[in-house]
Amino acid sequence: MAEKLIIIAPYPRENNIKDGMQIRVSAIDKLLASFPRKYVNISIRHKHRIKSRHSDLVTEIHLNPILHFFDILRLIKGAENIYAHSLYAFKLIPYALLLISKTNKNLILDAHGVVPEEFYFENKKLMGSYLSFLEAQIFKRVNHCISVSNKMAAHFANKYKKGDIDWHDHIFYIHNSNLKETNAEVCDKLRAKYGIDERSCVLIYSGNLQKWQNIDMMLAKLSKIINSSIKIIVLTGEMEKFQSLIAKYNLSESICLASVSPSELSDYYAISHYGFILRDDIIVNRVANPTKMLEYLTFGLVPIVISPEIGDYNALGYDYLKINELDGSIRKIKSINNMQIANSIIEVNQTFKLHKLII
Repeated sequence: MAEKLIIIAPYPRENNIKDGMQIRVSAIDKLLASFPRKYVNISIRHKHRIKSRHSDLVTEIHLNPILHFFDILRLIKGAENIYAHSLYAFKLIPYALLLISKTNKNLILDAHGVVPEEFYFENKKLMGSYLSFLEAQIFKRVNHCISVSNKMAAHFANKYKKGDIDWHDHIFYIHNSNLKETNAEVCDKLRAKYGIDERSCVLIYSGNLQKWQNIDMMLAKLSKIINSSIKIIVLTGEMEKFQSLIAKYNLSESICLASVSPSELSDYYAISHYGFILRDDIIVNRVANPTKMLEYLTFGLVPIVISPEIGDYNALGYDYLKINELDGSIRKIKSINNMQIANSIIEVNQTFKLHKLII
């Protein structure tokens, strides 16, 4: 049976929505809410073909790239529209591209990031070369590319000069649509819980321990500046690993660790003033749009950065603090400018008409 729309990605659910990629998948799913759609979840861990229904319009099928080779080919062959969440969608099923051309399918790539460059940065040259080849093959077939920043669109336009895609026509910033309105009572309870008073300046980090987060740099700096007026909150899904790491820097008594759901983030951001987002000054980050950047700006936080060149934000004029300028005299502040930038981005997202790309 032909499918109107298949989406190559896991369906966003409560147990995976903390992941940055799945936050993006969830935001896109809301834009496609009126379409019957099938999520194709590809993993070598899937030993059995499992199909589940999430609503009248949404089904998900779990497939193994080898064991279910022919099922995958049938799905691709029968699909009118294919929405691929990053080139990772085809990483395990490159053979599926043999059935796709610009004329026989409507292939929409949601780029998410510059994936080959990420692997080259980690010195994984073999995988980087494979993904670079895969990316080139996808761009020979793609009808629409959705970028997370204008800088990313410019990167692809420069890399694939001969393409016939309007690169800057489809920009959709990564926005956590699960953020909710803050609750004053909850905020007051959090302040009491963490000993935050009128003099306190609250620094927050939201995320895990990936290499590119530069957590050691953050903790080394904090160990040098910590004092009674600075409160530090870390929200992470890797509690045990973080506990071990902060003990190494003698910060166990100084850092408040918590693991919260996406819907709880708003209250933590509301009581904070600065947010760590320590990305190296490389192409991967210069074109990126980290989920937490827009989260921070939405609540008037001032990002603490290595380099201000993260996505479009420096061009938009955001307020930031370089980590080498961070010291114990830091004072609490809420940036109205950053709130305004975040609101303007969210307004742009609200005008994005993804449904018009579906044929």
